[in-house]
Amino acid sequence: FILSQDGHIGINFEHTVAEGPAIIGLFEHVLEFLEKSQELSMAAARVKPPQQLCFNISSGLQEVINQAVHEADLAVNNLMLRGLFFKDYGKNLIKEHGLSPDAFIQMAIQLAYYRIHRQPCATYEAGSLRKFKLGRTDAIYSCSISSVAFTKGMDDPSLSSREKMELLKAAVGSHKKHTDDVVNGKGIDRHLLGLKLMALENGMNTPELFMDLAYKESTYFKMLTSQVVCKYKALVFFGPDEQDGYGLCYNPQDDELIVSISSFNKCPKTDSDIFLNSLVKSLQDMKTL
Repeated sequence: FILSQDGHIGINFEHTVAEGPAIIGLFEHVLEFLEKSQELSMAAARVKPPQQLCFNISSGLQEVINQAVHEADLAVNNLMLRGLFFKDYGKNLIKEHGLSPDAFIQMAIQLAYYRIHRQPCATYEAGSLRKFKLGRTDAIYSCSISSVAFTKGMDDPSLSSREKMELLKAAVGSHKKHTDDVVNGKGIDRHLLGLKLMALENGMNTPELFMDLAYKESTYFKMLTSQVVCKYKALVFFGPDEQDGYGLCYNPQDDELIVSISSFNKCPKTDSDIFLNSLVKSLQDMKTL
C-alpha cells in the first residue's frame, strides 16, 4: 500500500497473482467502509513499541543491493506516466447512441495512435475469462479491418460526417462482437499459446506457425490496453509491452473518462504527453460525429 501526504492512496502489485478487477474490488471495499464512518466498538489492542531491526550485511551483499537499487531507479526514470480525466462526456452519452463504451474507447485509442504514427499497430486488450474455473484472461485484438477503415476515414476530407459515423459504428460493432467471443471462451491467443507450450514441453521444435512473420507481427503489441472499471475515480497504470509501445488503462465513469498512459522515455518514437493530446482530440472529434 502507498499512502501519500496529500491524502491519495494507492497500491503497487505484481500482475502474476491477480488481474485488475480483484485489486479494484479490494479498493472499493476499503473506500466504502471509510464512507460509512462506522465507529469500532472494540478497543485498540495493546502492542509493544516497535523495535528497529539491525541486519548484518556483508560488503558483497551490500554491493548486490546497491546494484539492484540502481537498476530499479533506471527503470522508474525510464517510465513516462500520464493520467487523463476527460470531462467532456462519459459512458452515459456513448450508451445513448447505442454504442459499447469499451469498444468506443478502443476506437478512440486506435485513432489517436494512427494520427501520431500514420499506421495501425497490433493492439492487445485484456479479456476476462473469470467466468470459467481457473480462468484468467485472453487477448482481444483491437486492431481490425474495421478499425483501420475507421481511423483512415476519420481524416478523409472526401467523406461526409454520416459516412464517418457509419465507419465508427461498424468498427465498434465488430469490436463488440470480437470481445463477446473472447470472454465466452472463443478466443485464439491462449489456445495457440497452449499448443506452443505443449510442443516445447514435449521436446518438439517450435511449430512453423509461431515462426511466421505474420504471426510475429500480429503479436508484437505496441499498445497494451485494458478496461478496469471502478465506481471511484481510480487510475490504474501498467507499463508498455514493447520498448516502442504504450500501456493504456481506462476507467469509464458516467460523465467522465479516466485514462492512464505509459511509455518509455528512452524511445524517441513514443511520448505519453503527445498520445494524451491526440486521444483528447480523437474523443472530441468522435463526439462531434
